[in-house]
Amino acid sequence: MTSQSHGDLRVQERLKIIFTFIVSSCLIVEKRLQNRLTQFPLVLHQDTKQNNEICSLLSAILLRKMRPSLFIGTRSILNLTFLSLKIGPKSRRFRENVTISFDGATIALDWEIPSNENISLEDIKRKLPIRCPVVLILHGIYTDTTHGYIREIMHSITGQGFVALGMNFRGCGGTNLSTPRMLNAAYTNDLRAIVNMISSRLAPGTPLLIIGYSLGGNILVKYLGESGVAGSLPKNMIGAASIANPFKIDDAKRREPWNSILRIGAKKAMFLQRNSLKKMTCPNFQRNYRSAQSITSTLPEMNSLLSPYYIRNNSNHPFETKIGYTEAREYWQDASSHKYIAHVNVPLLIVYASDDDIASKNTTQYMNFCLSNPNVIVVNTATGGHLGWHHASRNSPFGSFSLNPKKEESKSWCNKLVAKFVDVIIKREFYQEIAARKMLDRRILINKAFEEAKIIKSQI
Repeated sequence: MTSQSHGDLRVQERLKIIFTFIVSSCLIVEKRLQNRLTQFPLVLHQDTKQNNEICSLLSAILLRKMRPSLFIGTRSILNLTFLSLKIGPKSRRFRENVTISFDGATIALDWEIPSNENISLEDIKRKLPIRCPVVLILHGIYTDTTHGYIREIMHSITGQGFVALGMNFRGCGGTNLSTPRMLNAAYTNDLRAIVNMISSRLAPGTPLLIIGYSLGGNILVKYLGESGVAGSLPKNMIGAASIANPFKIDDAKRREPWNSILRIGAKKAMFLQRNSLKKMTCPNFQRNYRSAQSITSTLPEMNSLLSPYYIRNNSNHPFETKIGYTEAREYWQDASSHKYIAHVNVPLLIVYASDDDIASKNTTQYMNFCLSNPNVIVVNTATGGHLGWHHASRNSPFGSFSLNPKKEESKSWCNKLVAKFVDVIIKREFYQEIAARKMLDRRILINKAFEEAKIIKSQI
């Protein structure tokens, strides 16, 4: 062997040693970061019998440390990035298009049913009474029910024997706008119409729950608060969960890179719906629409240009639909849900991560609003990013980003918690109803015994 060959081998050996050293050092540093971020979730609520019962039934998750996955789960931006790459389990669905009577908008509903004999897709198609609990799921901004995190929670819900119903907001989920009014963060009448429609199709005593993610969580809390004040919430609505809710909408204070990400998403949404938006005959709207689509326009500028044409509703009963705001700040104030949380009158689970650059600061700032309501349970984790919550387990040390989306290890920590919360609320309602019936039967027997005793006494 020549001296040159010996030299090449020595160089290769050195490169291997250097590479091994770099990889080992990175793993050691990452492992230390993972251990530092592995913490018990912080659970906050008022000391009530209801909250204590619910948290006790969730103890299998809440009393264990949440361990973020290596590299992905330990970093906020990667949590969100890999969330968008998740495929999610694919299940058999039925899509139902619903026309909203307020302004003729089309809302696409994706139904997934459990594999039991209580219900079938044919029952949904024929609009027969639904006797199985229904969980309505609201997606975040610029996504829809086909995204992995929505597919994941819908699969978990049906796996527990309940009906999962994904609601695509107007203009989302591949549905064209049938009206030139796009989705915005303040309008709750679309959700109100869908909830009322579902409630009318449920058999008596069949429960309904709602889960909202990000912007969907903000719209959900605003709707629950408005309905709580008015007393208009359907009786079969028994619980809700709001995940990574921004609570305070103020795009002027949005930091990078989120400002750019949301701006690009808004421009993309308007571009995809350009044919419907061009039907608006108002020349001022068309001028503002072209200005909003320009490359240089910022997110606050886009809101200022288009807010006079946003659809909105009065926050008081009967929630009449109106058009337009005087300025963007009026729209932001109307869209912020923190003002409504005190009026929520059903069990509400709020989940957020401390490293969520979109939701964490506002949730912490308005924590007093949340905890002033005895129906609210707040769960905070040290890490998770915005909707990510990629976590590690014994079988999946690198986390919940898996090529097999149906594996239990592939589900995010938050979606496991939310699915368990849904199961707890529905079963708790069921057992309370049985207990109430037994108590009623007992009272009837006691009253009957008193009446018989009176008759016997009168005869004596």
